[in-house]
Amino acid sequence: MLSMVLALALCGSAGPSAAQSQAEHLIAPTPEGFKFLGKDTRADGAVTEIWQPIGQTDKNWTEQIAIRTMPNKAAGSDPVALLQVIDKQMATACKDSPTPARILPGKSNGYGTATMMTRCAQGPDSGKPESALFHVIKGTANLYLVIRAAHFEATGDQVKQWIRYVGSVRLCDDRTPDHPCSKPQ
Repeated sequence: MLSMVLALALCGSAGPSAAQSQAEHLIAPTPEGFKFLGKDTRADGAVTEIWQPIGQTDKNWTEQIAIRTMPNKAAGSDPVALLQVIDKQMATACKDSPTPARILPGKSNGYGTATMMTRCAQGPDSGKPESALFHVIKGTANLYLVIRAAHFEATGDQVKQWIRYVGSVRLCDDRTPDHPCSKPQ
């Protein structure tokens, strides 16, 4: 489902602590037990980075994290609208997914965000149950799409863990006091 979702998003990514523009920084910790799988840059400027559990391959995985960084001009500028597009595409690809998904708008460090959870009883790519949590942060220069996906039906405890993870992904910009970056201690 992750490959399908990334293709459907029509919109790339930041590493564990990478600069995305002059001073806009996405800080995304690598969860314990995960390894960096690779990075893909598209012609439209979107960049996707993927992590998965150690010992799994890109062909045989049960869980992945992807972070896609998309230039605002290419992706649009509304986190809720982006998730609405993904939700519609997911509903088409996964006939048993409830539509529309519940999209929760919010704020993080002064930036607009939106979050959505999807489930599919039989993923179109894997044929297995699939779950995915999507979290979008609208930066000044880019939209950041964080996806935590699995080839299984996520339990309530797993979803809580995923929510904690996407909540730990933080965007900051040291050019403005409205979006402060943590200073080294």
